Amino acid sequence: MTISRREYDFQAARHRLEGKAKSAGEKLTTIDDAVARVKNGDHVAFGGCLFLAHSLALVRALLRRRPTGLSISRNLMCYEGEWCMVAGAVDKIVTSWMGIGLPWGLSKIHREYVESGRVSMEEWSHLALGLRFRAAAMGVSFLPSLTMMGSSLVDVGGSKIIDCPYTGEKLLAVPALFPDVALLHVHRADRFGNCQIDGYPHMDSDIARAAATVVVTAEEIVSEEEIRLHPDRTVIPGFAVDALVHVPYGSLSPRVLRALRRRPRPLLHLCRRHQPARRGRRAGLPRPLRLRSGYPCGIPLALRGDRARRRRATRPGARVVSGPAHGVTSNELLAVMGSRELKDNTTVFAGVGAPMLASGLAQRMHAPLLTMVIEGGIVGRSGSQARSPSPPTRCARPIAPRCCPASRTPSSSPSAAFSTWASSGAPRSTATATSTRAPSAAATTSRRCACPARGANDIISLCREVIILTVHEKRRFTDTVDFITSPGWLSGRDARRKSGLLFGGVGRVVTTMGVFGFDPESRQMRLEALHTGVSVDEVKANTGFDVLVSDALTTTKPPTDEELGILRMMDPARQFL
Repeated sequence: MTISRREYDFQAARHRLEGKAKSAGEKLTTIDDAVARVKNGDHVAFGGCLFLAHSLALVRALLRRRPTGLSISRNLMCYEGEWCMVAGAVDKIVTSWMGIGLPWGLSKIHREYVESGRVSMEEWSHLALGLRFRAAAMGVSFLPSLTMMGSSLVDVGGSKIIDCPYTGEKLLAVPALFPDVALLHVHRADRFGNCQIDGYPHMDSDIARAAATVVVTAEEIVSEEEIRLHPDRTVIPGFAVDALVHVPYGSLSPRVLRALRRRPRPLLHLCRRHQPARRGRRAGLPRPLRLRSGYPCGIPLALRGDRARRRRATRPGARVVSGPAHGVTSNELLAVMGSRELKDNTTVFAGVGAPMLASGLAQRMHAPLLTMVIEGGIVGRSGSQARSPSPPTRCARPIAPRCCPASRTPSSSPSAAFSTWASSGAPRSTATATSTRAPSAAATTSRRCACPARGANDIISLCREVIILTVHEKRRFTDTVDFITSPGWLSGRDARRKSGLLFGGVGRVVTTMGVFGFDPESRQMRLEALHTGVSVDEVKANTGFDVLVSDALTTTKPPTDEELGILRMMDPARQFL
């Protein structure tokens, strides 16, 4: 698929903006009048992230008009993408993911429409799509980046690799994305369209500046004086807004709205639930999950065996692997072994699930000064929090001490990155060019599995060291992959460097059978440690290529009761374990 010139043509975009009326008057209007600004064939960009801060009210009003031929874009698509596909309004989707969130998996509607050819998909990584909106907001045709190089994502949209005019090194020229219309939802706005967003702004500010037409729904309409009280929260200025609609709960799905109208009490309960956490560092946390003050490893107050046993029941479908006598699930084993690979006084970019728990466990066991960064922008040492943070789509303030925009966090180049992959399989070749596609997709159909890259490519491209956690299965460890989502060592030796990725690489692959490193010359995976009860023959039988075995092969120490107790206290609901 080739990128449409209209998306990155900054001169044409400037002419469109210059020809648009920039009224200083009131922007308030009806929702039907607002969505009438969307024409057939337009490119529509949605604000927010996953199921947060997207204007579903505008989407419903838009689809009632039966538009056709639309292209839609969003960094993390959710309900709005599914609705547009089912309504027959969309020809092309530009995104890096579609679904409610990682715990729920990829949207089945998305896979059905893309893999059947009814809707085309233009795939980008998180950072690259953010840079596309940022370039458009700046009024330029592209921004340089180190992300996506060496992967198959470069060919999806026809991106170009250029030489840096200063150093001569390779850079990816990420093209701008100038949408025709932006549909956004904000916390509050005044009648002149000055919009404020509390907390995480996602990419909404850049989208508003990039689009030719900006339509906004607001939870509340306030006076100009109230907007002036907090000018730092005004992320979208009034002169950029074309239409403003007052729609309380405008970002909620109909099912949630019906539930709130029938029973408003749950909403009040949620508000009260988070109020105690604002009044003190330890308030709001159950006593067993509070950390022992002054203890460098941050061991929780209570680690009694009887309480740990009551919480030990594994979630349905959790696999029990070799380990201590009472049984250990796959994710528990991966989290424990992964935590032992982390060092103190470093920064880890942790993926959701076992990697996130591994980072929290390392903080409490041997690395109290380790800083954890989560893809959605959560940054912090976790301080007094014993509970592992939820994915950023559901994080509460006491769990997220600091946040920064997702389009900026990968550029800090953390010292280690964990990446867990979709349950459908994450095959790796002998040189670990990683993919989230099922290896059989290319052999069984002319269209590849529509499983977007998310932020994995950005992390593996920009971090200094990468540690991968995965269940050991033959379908995950194949000799080749049909689509490279995230570049490891590519074809081996210096292939990664030749692709333009001048630093970083995969340092460890931790599986449910052992720990793998890489031969320093060939960059092939090499078995360096076996877990208790696992043999070399078992590893070879469950690997799709010839396994190198280290001359100094060792056996890992099984997870201890202390490590398992901390893990289970960090995830008492067994959401990830």
